[in-house]
Amino acid sequence: LRRGAHEPRLVEPSELAQKEIQRVTDLLNKFLAFASPPELHLQTHDVSSIVRELAEVERVSAEGLGTQLALIACPQKLLARVDGPKLRQILVNLVRNAIEAVSLGGHVTLDLFADEHRLRFRVQDDGAGMPDKVLSRVYEPFFSTKEGRAGLGMSIVYSLVTLHGGEIEIATGPTGTRLEVSIPRHAA
Repeated sequence: LRRGAHEPRLVEPSELAQKEIQRVTDLLNKFLAFASPPELHLQTHDVSSIVRELAEVERVSAEGLGTQLALIACPQKLLARVDGPKLRQILVNLVRNAIEAVSLGGHVTLDLFADEHRLRFRVQDDGAGMPDKVLSRVYEPFFSTKEGRAGLGMSIVYSLVTLHGGEIEIATGPTGTRLEVSIPRHAA
């Protein structure tokens, strides 16, 4: 159409349809990821490297929204036996939710700590916090406070953390929300 059409009004509906098809495809992929029980593919990864790369990528989108994303604590190198892509998905969802939770000029921090047995990730924002009615449903599939969203992000996070044998703790109040994920460093 672009090559043969001399009128933009003929091309616009096609471009709109393509965008909507991509949106539905993304939604369907999220649903399938949630609906099908995933398997862990454990390998030894440098978790610090995963966290630093994620922080760099997400910092760009945060700055585009007027938010500061800072990586506060992250060891130089931290080897652990985890499913790298699934761990990255957990952190992407947590960081993006935090970025969306703050107002213009807000702050989000990401930390990585470890001991001999566990990895601990902390994502903290200085947004308005979650009301009790949202907090009680945060892991519920298809629950979202954001218009046009599938409401699967935190359900997927919970599923992936549990799959790793981990836990999530949420502390929230009027000065922000802190999520801490703890998973075994050497998942079996």
